[in-house]
Amino acid sequence: MRILIFYFLALLASCDLQAQSKADSLLEARNFFALREHLAEGKVAYEPSRQLYYQCFLSNFFNQAERSNTLLDSVAFAGRLSEKEEAALLKLRMDNYAKQYQYRLAYQASKTLLSRYNAGFSGRELGELRNASLIWKNLSDAEPQRIAIGTGAVLPYKTDAAGLIRLKVNMNDSIADFVFDTGAGLSVVSRSVARKFGLKQLRHQVKVQSFTGKVVKARLAIAPVLDLGGIVVNNVVFIVFPDEALSFSGGYTIDGIIGFPVIEQMGQVSIEHKAQQIVVPATPQPDTLNNFGLDELLPVINIKYGSDALPFSFDTGAQSTLLGHLFYKRYREMIERTSEPYLMQFGGVGGSREVRAYKVPNLVLESGGRKIVFDSVNVKTIALIPKDKLYFGNLGQDAFRQFDRMVINFRHMYIRFE
Repeated sequence: MRILIFYFLALLASCDLQAQSKADSLLEARNFFALREHLAEGKVAYEPSRQLYYQCFLSNFFNQAERSNTLLDSVAFAGRLSEKEEAALLKLRMDNYAKQYQYRLAYQASKTLLSRYNAGFSGRELGELRNASLIWKNLSDAEPQRIAIGTGAVLPYKTDAAGLIRLKVNMNDSIADFVFDTGAGLSVVSRSVARKFGLKQLRHQVKVQSFTGKVVKARLAIAPVLDLGGIVVNNVVFIVFPDEALSFSGGYTIDGIIGFPVIEQMGQVSIEHKAQQIVVPATPQPDTLNNFGLDELLPVINIKYGSDALPFSFDTGAQSTLLGHLFYKRYREMIERTSEPYLMQFGGVGGSREVRAYKVPNLVLESGGRKIVFDSVNVKTIALIPKDKLYFGNLGQDAFRQFDRMVINFRHMYIRFE
């Protein structure tokens, strides 16, 4: 009897470890939608501290940076976590501070990470962390970004030769057309336009790596006032690129980019393609869709393919949807059966390169009950950047323009196509 009891208890312990292993695997893969669903099922009785450990990450992903840090402050993790997990929580805290424009606190967190946990990071991760630390150090004395929307705003836009949204921006009574790009982690301006706007560049150079792998050196600048026509944003951080880094083949150039921090602070944006306007309400509207999250500064949307729910990155600055090597690995048989390989050229800030890809015909994705239909869509077979190892693709303009309106809500965390 004692042997049976011991076996039963050991079996229960094994089940708990397997369940925790599943949660940890989902966290490692940064599949926060699946992690949220797994925890909500309530089939596993986690220790309270472990449950809160996962909730710290979920709160961060679903854009509740303040709540994430509150949970971090309230939970005594001492002695319960591995060094790798401790480092992950400190990195999470750094990201929470950055999203709240508390740059000095983000810098302090980065210094602790580099001094105490640097042995646990790969060479690439250390490089990224040192660069982030330099950014937050540069911004340590900067005032937090602030936005004034008033009773709401309607921002007319035009599309450029690449099909990207361009908004008129006004700084110091000078006007330029900037790309509206949720995929840009920080706003961007060319060196010549920064001079035109009278922006003072900060002292230290930072490194920005394009998806071609080339590193471009740039500086930071802060715009005291950015007027979008009905919306005024103060203390906007810009990366100042050399003009040649924002020049592309065929004479296509970019003066600047309105990036994620400005767009996120709007709370909700409704991109209306036929009317060519962006509507920003005074108060973001709730919805139960909950299909949207933020991996650091990368927007992520939960997409269905058949019966599978797949996390995709999301980029209003991308002309076309692109499926990644994770999609290729999972659906390789279908892809190779329905299409032929070819060499696809990828270009971005800093250069271009060719990779093996497929053009898959007649592919249907789904979001919030809406079908997104592609006559054909490209699939790359290798990971070009670290995020390619986490997300199944990047949703671009060819998906959004199938609908009259796309609503992006950063407070209730949903993307709805109408």
